[in-house]
Amino acid sequence: MHKIFLLLISFFSLSKSFFIDSKNSVAILIHGTWGINSAWHQPGDLFYETLKTNLAQAQIKLINFNWSGQLCYAKRQAAGLNLANLIKSYPADTSFIMITHSHGGNVGIIASQNLTQLGQIEAFYSLGLPIDTKHYLPNMQVIKNFYHIFSFGDMHQTVLGSHERVFPNQPGIYNLNIEVNQIRPQHEELHELTIAKWLLQIAKIIANLDKTSNHFLAIFQDQVAPVISIDHNIPAKLDYDQRWHQRIHQSLLSPYSSGRSLS
Repeated sequence: MHKIFLLLISFFSLSKSFFIDSKNSVAILIHGTWGINSAWHQPGDLFYETLKTNLAQAQIKLINFNWSGQLCYAKRQAAGLNLANLIKSYPADTSFIMITHSHGGNVGIIASQNLTQLGQIEAFYSLGLPIDTKHYLPNMQVIKNFYHIFSFGDMHQTVLGSHERVFPNQPGIYNLNIEVNQIRPQHEELHELTIAKWLLQIAKIIANLDKTSNHFLAIFQDQVAPVISIDHNIPAKLDYDQRWHQRIHQSLLSPYSSGRSLS
């Protein structure tokens, strides 16, 4: 019981210390490709309601933003413009938190490209974002901090190697290699309950860590606050990950390719 009490104190203190000034703050939840009819980003689902409860402690309202979800650059572009217009419709002193999954993150990035107010987006949390900085480069004048949460167990994020796994070094952008309950989550497992429970604590934890690297390892568990540390092994992990995706791509192109190991 004593441990549970300490955990609750830690949880609430982290929440309050991150949301120092939550006046006129709105969090926007954005689904990814083909996700418009999925339950996780809609009121009533445990992921949504857990986020809503945590945000409500700081008097931050949660809304979801629906778009077509079609696998099409033009549709993402149109959705991003609509999202930017939605943000502009709020009073000028409103700050925003983005919580996105998959290409929903690129919709949010497009919105940032069409906004001009400095620091208007306090925090941007992307889950399993397919990274393409040529078309989808976060506007870090509008976004204060960008937390890119990814998993090496996610075989969809890089779209067979056509997208990057992580962002290059840039101030304010943090890559977090996540493990949940000792498992590397798959793409659709990045919006499961444990992540909703602890997601908003990332900002406070990162703020107190050494920033000599923008690559972190995030260990999430159901009943224990996240443990986040610099991921010193990220170069080797990315190298193996890239070669693995190349191997899969080659096997799809050539059904007669040999089965050599990656070592």
